[in-house]
Amino acid sequence: MLLVAFLVLGVYYSLTTPIFEAPDEPQHFFFVREIVERHGLPVQSDSAPGLWSQEGSQPPLYYLLGALATFWIDTDDWRLFGERNPYAVQGDPLALGNRNVFIHRGREAFPWQGTALAVHLLRWLSLCIGALSLVFTFQAARTLLPALPLVALAAVAIQAFIPQFLFISAAVSNDALAACMGAAVLWQAARVARGAQTPRDAMLLGALVGLSALTKLCGAAFVLVALCALLIGAAAYTNCRTELARRFVKYGMITGLVAFVVGGWWYVRNLLLYADVTGLNRMLAIVGQHQPPLAWWQVLGDSEGLRLSFWGVFGWFSILLPEFYYRVYDALTLLALLGLAIALWRAIAARRILNPPRSLTSPLWLPPLAFLLITVGVFRWGSLTAGLTGRLLFPALGAMALLLGTGLMALLPARLQRPGLICLACLMFALALSLPGLAIAPAYARPALLAASPATPRVRFGDQIDLLGVTAPTAAVHPGDELPLTLLWLSAQPISKDYTLWLKLFGANDELLGAVDTYPGFGMFPTSLWPPNRPIADAYRLRISPEAHVPTYAKLVAGFYERDSLLPLAPSSADGARLSRPVVARVKLLPKTPESFTPSHPLDANFAEQLSLRGYDLTETGVTFYWQSINPPADDYTVFVHALDRDGRLITQSDSQPRNGDYPTSVWEPAQWVQDTHPLSLLPQSARLEVGLYLLRTGERLPLVPSGDRSLFIDIGH
Repeated sequence: MLLVAFLVLGVYYSLTTPIFEAPDEPQHFFFVREIVERHGLPVQSDSAPGLWSQEGSQPPLYYLLGALATFWIDTDDWRLFGERNPYAVQGDPLALGNRNVFIHRGREAFPWQGTALAVHLLRWLSLCIGALSLVFTFQAARTLLPALPLVALAAVAIQAFIPQFLFISAAVSNDALAACMGAAVLWQAARVARGAQTPRDAMLLGALVGLSALTKLCGAAFVLVALCALLIGAAAYTNCRTELARRFVKYGMITGLVAFVVGGWWYVRNLLLYADVTGLNRMLAIVGQHQPPLAWWQVLGDSEGLRLSFWGVFGWFSILLPEFYYRVYDALTLLALLGLAIALWRAIAARRILNPPRSLTSPLWLPPLAFLLITVGVFRWGSLTAGLTGRLLFPALGAMALLLGTGLMALLPARLQRPGLICLACLMFALALSLPGLAIAPAYARPALLAASPATPRVRFGDQIDLLGVTAPTAAVHPGDELPLTLLWLSAQPISKDYTLWLKLFGANDELLGAVDTYPGFGMFPTSLWPPNRPIADAYRLRISPEAHVPTYAKLVAGFYERDSLLPLAPSSADGARLSRPVVARVKLLPKTPESFTPSHPLDANFAEQLSLRGYDLTETGVTFYWQSINPPADDYTVFVHALDRDGRLITQSDSQPRNGDYPTSVWEPAQWVQDTHPLSLLPQSARLEVGLYLLRTGERLPLVPSGDRSLFIDIGH
């Protein structure tokens, strides 16, 4: 049942993820294609790497299997799938869009042909290998803990429904095979440690170690797990040191020889080609490396990304799970660790642990050893280059799932373990089932196409693209927020080019608060794909600078340009008038917490029960007023400040809407304080200020209450 559920979920993940939108999937595909087309393995060149890039330095087992599965398919159409999104975001899960590394032009639709068919077959090959890894994990757990059959099922349920394992097992990647071979070595090592001490068992162990080393470089570390198992098995067989050494050397040689025959040829090839047994230097030259290598404490600083991407970060490490999911997985991990600690304490109390030689020859050391070896290798890799991701731990996934399952079952009394296992499997399955629709599909969704209806464009770009309208929040947003926007586009005719859309949000004094350059659809719907005469509801989220000066009534400006030439599509109004800077929406930005001020010169001047002047500060260059709204007016009033001499003659003046026109009175909040600075040149040591508000279109002033005066006079003296 667990295997069937895993396969069904894997197909769901595979069909939801567009082609080449799993990490390094095109490179893995081109490795397979190189074997099919040229009947040989890639030869790496750091100066001119092939389409397989750094993956050409990987051990070849997965790619040989992939070639066997797809050699009959003509993949000469691969270029149709290799068009990159120039604005793609890789490795930044906090990015708000452009998660698609490639442009998808509809060639992936069923029935599949050519490259699309080959990619899906390779994905399903990976999925079958992932299912096989569950079988080996189950067998390893049953061998190590024969008295605890529910632990084996718990381990399988955990491994099967880890979202990242499902995602990678449904992609063209060698990670599922690495997990499979790691679990297979652990199973056979457990058998050997339990007493399966025959030449055939040693040969099988060696073959599995060789295949593991032929899958991923870190798979070679399992030779230490194999040697440890041989030593434990020999110690369980005899107490005589001479006989123990004889058996260990005998079966160790058999295991090592078979492992070398199966997998060693590839390492010899590396030595001959690159003068490097692993070929790692050539891989690092292609992918880039830290100079000098990072210290261990610096690598630990990236452990948060390792944790997140172990459970699930989809796409090219650009799609996070909802935070709730990580909290659930963290809680399960902590519970499992608590359970392991309890189990360890019980074992110590029963003298099964820390009681040499019995404890030192326990096969139960094998899963922690496998996990430790792979973890050390992962952190070593992280010290050499960027890319510390959770899937690098997958060669030890079987061991990790066994440890987690053991810990969780140890927390429950025997009568509750079966119901607990059912609850665990259902929880993990439900979480994994929800994620393709909740996280993956929305990241690659095209904008909605609406029914055609007569509409007058607000802005026309060139003679090709019309902006029919913009939906922006009417409520205030704040610095650091994400601003949701929907722009409604229409093209009356097919567009031959892919134009870049730019959006910029300007605040006070033209401060740039947020910007994006992208193909429409946040990368998923280039203009050349637009159907004519179908309105397109194009949604975006724009991250507002946390340093934005507020309050302000920000301006959203939009435009299109040709990416290669940078030539813009000239904007114009519906009647053909040219627009130099098309403001397509206004957005109110306020501080996250309401502001209040203590002016140096307090006042309480009530203008028409709408606005109150609460005081002012004098500066070297002018005056700063502090307004507070009472009943915010529906109109945009202009503030005037006249500096008069003692004879009432005008010395200097300033007329502008509040905050230099960036925060008109019609958008003020009730009871809001607004700081409003007006420059006044040539202001004398003493003068009289005449202050008030008026409507620009009529000149009508707001009266003071209760006097009815049309302006307020303030005597100042420096």
